[in-house]
Amino acid sequence: MRIIAVSIFTFMLSMNTFADFGIKNGELNVVYTNDLEGSVDTCGCATDPGGGSVRQINWYKKNNLSPLNTIYINGGNTLFTSTDYMDYEVKYLKYGAQVIADSMSMMNIDAYTPGEKDFEMGLDFFISVSKKLPVLITNSDSGKFKKDIIVNKGGYKIGILGVISEKSLSKELVSALSIKDSISSLKNAVSKLKKDVDIIILIAHTGNTEFKTIIKNSKDIDIVLSTGVNEELTRPLIENNSIFIRMLPGGDSIGLLKYMHKKNAKKTDLELDNKIDFLGKIYDGKNALSTKVKKYEALSKTSAPQI
Repeated sequence: MRIIAVSIFTFMLSMNTFADFGIKNGELNVVYTNDLEGSVDTCGCATDPGGGSVRQINWYKKNNLSPLNTIYINGGNTLFTSTDYMDYEVKYLKYGAQVIADSMSMMNIDAYTPGEKDFEMGLDFFISVSKKLPVLITNSDSGKFKKDIIVNKGGYKIGILGVISEKSLSKELVSALSIKDSISSLKNAVSKLKKDVDIIILIAHTGNTEFKTIIKNSKDIDIVLSTGVNEELTRPLIENNSIFIRMLPGGDSIGLLKYMHKKNAKKTDLELDNKIDFLGKIYDGKNALSTKVKKYEALSKTSAPQI
């Protein structure tokens, strides 16, 4: 297995702070990915191509992750890239988006906060292709998507929130989705949610300015997964007793955070292991998605105009 980056760290918390984390005996796995950008198959690189929907599913299986203590989170910019496309490409690109949506379902996705690139084919298409997915936009008042998601995993009751910066969206989308200020929406949501859950996880699809404000107001959020290129997150950060992790951009990798309580420690002890795995050829192999990927490849070849 090729590992791009591994960060292992342990820190001590007071009993009161530990209670805020909702720690119970057991381990929680948080699988995270973002910026797949329509990469149904591998990147096609000349050497060591990585990524692809089939490999993501095989990675999940080979890591023997139980859905009982595993959360799978997608941070958006998943279905499409923002590169201009030709009319003849629309059919296979839309089919590819459906394949990716199917792969998320097969991996038992728990929360998906879309990015601006997921709406490349319009809001109506996004709603259609994601109708079976747990789409989460906390700062949307449109009623089209969930504002929070609660799951029970690994002995924890977990609340998940997801915000997207209105600055990243077109004016038409901001209006259609009724996007509100991410910070004020987040404060309101956390205030309501913290009474009912052990752990709060936030998907932050924001830029640096908003992210810095989130850090300052994060005391009731336990884990923040940032999708932006945030200068603070060249490595995992602990601030206000919250854990901040940057989702590595690119569809060729997948992240896994292990969140563990040491049962017999004299002081309350929280151990975290965060790693990013490269989706290389070790994860090749047919699965239930393989036939759809082959159809996508065929469509992409036959859609191009013949010269």
